[in-house]
Amino acid sequence: MVVGNPANVGSSGVTNFEFRPRYEVVQQQGKQEAQALTARVLAGYTTPDAGGFGATLELIGVAAADTATYGVPGEPLPRVSNPAYATILDPVASNFNQAYVSYDGFAHTRILAGRQLIELDDQRFVGNVGFRQNMQTYDGLSLVNHPQSDFRIMGAYLFGEKNVLDQEVNMNTFLAEADWTRYAFAHIDAFGYWYGNQENAGGSTVSGNDAIVPGAALCGAGPGSANSLVDPQACNSATLGMRLHGDIPLADAWKASYVAEYARQNSWDGGYSAIGNDFDHFDGTLYWGTIYVSADYMRMGTNANGTYGFQTPMATKHAFNGWAEMFLTTPREGLRSNYATIDDENVWGFDVLVRYYRFATDYQGTDLGHEWDWSIGHPLARNIDFVVQLADFTVNASGAASYADLQPGKPAGLENTTAMWAMVTAKF
Repeated sequence: MVVGNPANVGSSGVTNFEFRPRYEVVQQQGKQEAQALTARVLAGYTTPDAGGFGATLELIGVAAADTATYGVPGEPLPRVSNPAYATILDPVASNFNQAYVSYDGFAHTRILAGRQLIELDDQRFVGNVGFRQNMQTYDGLSLVNHPQSDFRIMGAYLFGEKNVLDQEVNMNTFLAEADWTRYAFAHIDAFGYWYGNQENAGGSTVSGNDAIVPGAALCGAGPGSANSLVDPQACNSATLGMRLHGDIPLADAWKASYVAEYARQNSWDGGYSAIGNDFDHFDGTLYWGTIYVSADYMRMGTNANGTYGFQTPMATKHAFNGWAEMFLTTPREGLRSNYATIDDENVWGFDVLVRYYRFATDYQGTDLGHEWDWSIGHPLARNIDFVVQLADFTVNASGAASYADLQPGKPAGLENTTAMWAMVTAKF
């Protein structure tokens, strides 16, 4: 659980600076090859404590060598710049990444008011999408309390979001979470997330709406009406769940870990009546020295009719269901992912990861395709890292063609996609 910047800043405050240049290439069937040479700069300062009060200001800027060689979704959705090219979600932008006042005057409690970074658990539901050059941060009030060293509670009310497209999204969102960590072999997280998109709330008579959170079942991508999938509020939902995870020591240099989690999602705050689905995730990981091997099963469920899949519009979605980003929006038929990972942090000084996915719909279990992801990274200096990553998604054309919204060649369809990133991250 990360909310804002660390509280310990010393007597002179803390500055932070990050520079991240990146070259990205995306080849997608039916589109021209997209190329983006971009750079992100983060610069911030956190004041020292003054009677329990403090403040943080962090600026973000993203520049691109040439924006004509890749497509970016824009306002109003579903407009895309340079539609002949594959999409890369890194527009040129500059903004306040964080700007908040903090108060640490109450025992074991921290309160933040303003624009802040929030990362909960593994960011499957709420995260900052740090992989994208424009990261996701939130406007609102949050509180974190540690009544005991092994128990922590968090609550937040969010009225806005700065998303990865540098859009300012009006929200009516509540977050609540409790973590109990007394035993290393059994950490328990209980959470509730009430997501409310308020852009053009109540429906619009114009095709497309401004500042819609991407990847939420195309809500807001057309003229809206109450309880319609094209209304921005149609994806509003309440998600309640629990997560059990822990570490298990084994003999010598061996150890294991596991994750078991479940969540239920229903409509809330004008949400579509078809929302009513489940989420399951199970992970088992075995460690030996610098190497780990893991196997995962993740189900983004659908309703009984296969008309609305489990959505996580505030998540760090790039980290889940494949780096090729074919499933930023869960298909209405739901999504089952079976995947295995092997990672060695020291292959002649390099961190090497390989992951393989098989994808199928939750409704009727139709095969949708598979994906390979590779990553190789190496520290260039104490604060400088270099990484190259590759994603290769292959669609099962016959399976995807079973559903109108997933058919290859359609705007929302699945396509054979290969993506590559090479980036340097310097933090000071």
